[in-house]
Amino acid sequence: MGIWNTSHNIGGGLIAPIATLCLLIFGQNHFQSIFFVPAIICTIVALFCYVIGADTPASVGLPPVEEYRNDYPEVRLRLIQQLYLQKK
Repeated sequence: MGIWNTSHNIGGGLIAPIATLCLLIFGQNHFQSIFFVPAIICTIVALFCYVIGADTPASVGLPPVEEYRNDYPEVRLRLIQQLYLQKK
């Protein structure tokens, strides 16, 4: 949770210097760069996170969530069927 909140603060703090740098590089006649350059940076970071992100816990050597928490959906489904659906 701390990393998530830090990313919001860093992102909000970096946008002003990036926008200023865009205006200095491209000039006031191309003010649209203050919108496009951060969007391009965001897209690159999102693609990077997508590529390095793990798909499942098992893909990085961890046990499945059901096994870790000892919480199997079949057991709950059977219990629900017994308690509510087969009730007469």
